[in-house]
Amino acid sequence: MNKEDYRILKELTSLRDKKVQIQAQIKGELSRIDKIESQRSHKKAQMEKLESDLKQLEKEMVNKEQNIRDLDDKIHKTETDLKAIIGADEQVKLQHQLEIYLHKREEMELKGLESLDQITNYSDEIEDLKNFLKGSLETIKEIEEDIKVDNADIYKDFQNIEIRIPNLESQLPEKLVEKYYQIASKTPKPLAEITPSNSCTQCRYLIPIAYVNKVEKEMKFTTCPGCTRILIPQSSKYL
Repeated sequence: MNKEDYRILKELTSLRDKKVQIQAQIKGELSRIDKIESQRSHKKAQMEKLESDLKQLEKEMVNKEQNIRDLDDKIHKTETDLKAIIGADEQVKLQHQLEIYLHKREEMELKGLESLDQITNYSDEIEDLKNFLKGSLETIKEIEEDIKVDNADIYKDFQNIEIRIPNLESQLPEKLVEKYYQIASKTPKPLAEITPSNSCTQCRYLIPIAYVNKVEKEMKFTTCPGCTRILIPQSSKYL
């Protein structure tokens, strides 16, 4: 590490603290957006499931229509054969076969009608969901505009912070960023300075001189043995 790394860590922590403060200030407005986003996520999943089911249903409908056409061909052939056959036994057999075909066709037509109704219902539901997603997106934009108007200054700061934080992270070694956020996930204050008396400013643990030298002289990444926060040198207060 070097002084610039420590400076960036300090700025990163400061920005994250400020972001939390701003989020608290506009918590109500942001929670409205979060709620709508949650609904959008749920509705989107519903729509994707319906679209998948509709696609499968339409595929099945094509097969049913083909089966009906095949039955129509068999029915037509059987009716033609009935007219040509004179023998009573053969006529009885063909008539029985014709009735089976007609019964199957009727069943298929009913199932086809049911499928058509289901396709219509799915299509209507998908259209409703699309309208919800479109309308809810417009609602979010309206809320965001209201936030910008009612909290113009702090919202501008919030947007700047959202841009600045990734920029700072990109200037640090990847492993350092990863370690920083591991610590930050456990405590709101991931950094700790070393006092002139060699103690941790956060937990008051007396830092061994070897650790102090690593931080102050060698600028090596070191965490407090007491609270595991990242130790930053005394000179960092001037950064």
